[in-house]
Amino acid sequence: MSHTFTSGSLWSGKFDDNSGGLIDVQAGATIDGGEKLMNLTGDTPFNVVVDGTVSGTQTLWGLMVGETDNPAHSKIAIGAGGVVSAAFGFSGIGIGLFHATDISNAGLVSGMDDGVYIGSSADETARYSVLNQAGGRIVSGNYGIESDGDGAITLHNAGTIYGSLAAVHLTGAASIANSGLLSGDIELGSHNDRVDQYRHDYRRSRARLRR
Repeated sequence: MSHTFTSGSLWSGKFDDNSGGLIDVQAGATIDGGEKLMNLTGDTPFNVVVDGTVSGTQTLWGLMVGETDNPAHSKIAIGAGGVVSAAFGFSGIGIGLFHATDISNAGLVSGMDDGVYIGSSADETARYSVLNQAGGRIVSGNYGIESDGDGAITLHNAGTIYGSLAAVHLTGAASIANSGLLSGDIELGSHNDRVDQYRHDYRRSRARLRR
């Protein structure tokens, strides 16, 4: 069921939806409060657009999408003024994915643990993509982007991805194209992965490849 958070509106607490469709957080709208700010589950794909703010300081999950063994394929688009953020002490995940999802980010995604997390219970055949546009930021106290599952991940970064432990920590098959700033290590699994660095400015990026 589609839902629109209109400009100037405030939603306090968790928003649950299991029916799929468009979830539109317009510029000037705010979702704040609750352990999970946006909890989107079910068998139907979601199209999530965030131009407003989804953020909490007592929040473990900012935006969580999907369920185990769910065949749906969702899309998340965060505009230049959009924010998805989660913090609960030293914990918090900005975006958590549990079925195949494409993310396009031109705003800010942040979490104390992970900016973007792809769960270990996700469908092993699922494919994920993250397009971090110029001006887009994915930042975290631990991993900018982390996966625990075997789903394949395609990452195109033209913005900034930062993690104090690693910018990117991926266990599934990974293809990474970077023309922006990866601040932190690149940690990959044992698959036939590919990394293309189009700009090697180590004054601005300390990215290293680890296996």
